[in-house]
Amino acid sequence: MTDIIVCGCCTADATHQAVSLKRRLDRLCVPHDLVEVHTHNGLECDTPCKPLQIRDAMDRHPGKTILFIDVACRIVGTRDDLVRAADIAGDIALHARLRVCSSGTPALTLHAETLVLRPTAKAHVFISEWIGTWKRGARSGSDHDMLTVALAGVPELSVTLLGAEFCATQQDKHPLPVILHERVGADVSRQPEQWRRSCAGSGRARRSPDRRREAIPDQADGSTRSTRRPPISDRSS
Repeated sequence: MTDIIVCGCCTADATHQAVSLKRRLDRLCVPHDLVEVHTHNGLECDTPCKPLQIRDAMDRHPGKTILFIDVACRIVGTRDDLVRAADIAGDIALHARLRVCSSGTPALTLHAETLVLRPTAKAHVFISEWIGTWKRGARSGSDHDMLTVALAGVPELSVTLLGAEFCATQQDKHPLPVILHERVGADVSRQPEQWRRSCAGSGRARRSPDRRREAIPDQADGSTRSTRRPPISDRSS
C-alpha cells in the first residue's frame, strides 16, 4: 500500500479551515502535515509560494507520497479514495480540465489544487523547476501559469492525470466527489511581457500564449519562417 501523507498550508485567517480539514483526516486515520504561513501587511505575494511549501513537505517526509491539497477543500471521500489518488505509477499527478477557446480550439488547463508527488528524483527536479519559474516570473501570475511553464521544463517527467472526483467543485455536480474545492482555477491574467520574461529565463517560449505567430518572409524562394512553520494545532476558530 502507498505510504501517503496529506500536506497543505494556509495563512492565519484560514486556520479554521485547516482545523476542520485536520479533524476530517483524523477521522479517516490519514496522516497529515498542515502548516501555517504568514503574510506581510496582508500581501500574499510575500508568503512562500506553493512549490516552496511542497519542497519543504517533501523534505520533512522523505520516502512518502505527498498528497498536497488546498486547506479550504472538503474531503467527502474515504481513506481508500485518497490512497487510490496517491497510488500512481508516475512521478506526479494532477487534474486537467478541458476548455474550449473562443476560436473553438480545445485546450487542457492544468490545476494545482490537488497534487500528488511521489518520492522520485524527477518529482524533486520538477519542484525545483517550478520554484525557479516562480522566481523568474517575479511572483506574478497564477500558480497554474507557473505550473504549466515548469512542466514544460522537465523532460521525461511522468505525469498522471487525476480524475475529476479529486478536484471537483459544488458547481461541477460530480456524482461521486472525493475532494471538493471552493473553486478550481484562479482567474489571473498575465501581461504578455511578464509571460515572456518568465519563459525566457528557462529558454522556452518567448511570446504570449494568445499571440498568433507572425509569418516572416524568408529566403528568395518566398517561403516563410516563424518567428516552515509549526503544524496547526487542533484548536477551534
